[in-house]
Amino acid sequence: MKTMGSFQYELNEMFGEINQASSIVIGFNAGKTGKPLTDQNAIRLVSVNGFKSFSEFAAAIAHMQDHLIGKIIEFSGKLDLRDKRALLLQAIGCSRRLTCFTLPVGQPATACHSTRLRAMIFKAPSFTCNGTWAVPGDETRECLLRLTRRYAWLWQMHAEDLIQELCCFLYQVEFWPALSTAGNNTTSLHEKIPVNGNVSALAALSRLFFEHKAIALDNKSKFCRLVADMFCTPKQPQISPKSLKNHFDSPTPETIDFICAELRKMMNKSRNLTL
Repeated sequence: MKTMGSFQYELNEMFGEINQASSIVIGFNAGKTGKPLTDQNAIRLVSVNGFKSFSEFAAAIAHMQDHLIGKIIEFSGKLDLRDKRALLLQAIGCSRRLTCFTLPVGQPATACHSTRLRAMIFKAPSFTCNGTWAVPGDETRECLLRLTRRYAWLWQMHAEDLIQELCCFLYQVEFWPALSTAGNNTTSLHEKIPVNGNVSALAALSRLFFEHKAIALDNKSKFCRLVADMFCTPKQPQISPKSLKNHFDSPTPETIDFICAELRKMMNKSRNLTL
């Protein structure tokens, strides 16, 4: 059994990508220095962490959060109940630190917070101007922080969602032991639905339901974990959520062809449902 604090190395590895992203870099273009900001000499936001649009930034943050949750869930499955609890408590602590990279507008820069507000700014970003590192003046800095409020709010939202999801998982571990697999025990705690196929086909079909909004979930990782927990195949009585999600994200052409053929058969049979 591991002692408290012994998961720091593993958590540093798991949080590596999102911790690196927390070093926010705002890229901008500007006219010649020394001139007032005018329509002809305006500050133009170019990128945040290298992403040139809000949608790209949002997709990257969502992917990092899903990836991190998946890694924590996968690693914790190898632990007994006590170690799993210790891991999650430390992971929540790491997640709380991610909320300290933004500030509500008007709050002192020394404060740390966990309140979800839309009017957020980044606390201490770095800047590049015309492709080189720069230290903008107060007026330019305020302008850039204002232009990146949506980005800061999104960062805060995902940080708080991460904390909430880990707290829910910790609650399950502490107060709902039936949902937690202790040690290396892989015996299913409930009956699974068997499917005549393989994991890749199950994942591809699950993605169709997910993309079609037939499932009332918008968290891809959570959906994949539920599918892996509910179904089994002839060769895999216990499906790894990570394996299923890998097939979910990148179905092979052969799997897509197989699913298309099966769906055509189902469409043909659907005509007989009223008979």
